[in-house]
Amino acid sequence: MSIFVMDCNEWVTYHIVDTLLENDYKVDALSATTNEEDLSMFFARNSSFSIVPEGVQKKYTVGILVGEQKTSAIHQEFDLLIVINPAAGSVRSEIYKKCTVIHTPILFGEWMPMNEKGIYDEDTLIAFESDVFKENALYIGDFTKALLQWLNVSDLPPILNVNHNDNEKDGHSKLEKNVFIRDNIPKQERVKSVIEHYRSKRNFTV
Repeated sequence: MSIFVMDCNEWVTYHIVDTLLENDYKVDALSATTNEEDLSMFFARNSSFSIVPEGVQKKYTVGILVGEQKTSAIHQEFDLLIVINPAAGSVRSEIYKKCTVIHTPILFGEWMPMNEKGIYDEDTLIAFESDVFKENALYIGDFTKALLQWLNVSDLPPILNVNHNDNEKDGHSKLEKNVFIRDNIPKQERVKSVIEHYRSKRNFTV
């Protein structure tokens, strides 16, 4: 299975690439920064990872995009396109016949914008001690493990809602499905580890 990831220097896509490589997938990625201190440098010695120059066109089994990426600017071809937390109004691309949009709760993890008190969701600080974080946040590693399983599902629905409602296993239509991901490790332990990582890497610019 060949996989393309858009902007491997964004913290969520960094974790996605890291999980894919740990599970022996071959990954090509596009880097959206010229910063010498970028996250893709951590993959430089992995023979299964390659940076694709802009403008090069290839075909992949799966393409993965996160956030406000413009599919019209991508020159790759995919059998399946997965778009995670797209911008409002850009539910799916008409360019790709098979597309799954994944809506997640608040994701947190290493390398994300944060301080020792909480994480930034866009420009909003969400405190680790807040009810919003305790009830809605999901560790990025738990999400990427679930994503690995979904890559091997032949009939993914057009829309996947993650942890949308604990009591609803199915979505509101045949095109939509709700899935629940449980914390593999207590959230407080994850937060402690993420804060320790932040303290050790706070001078690394991405």
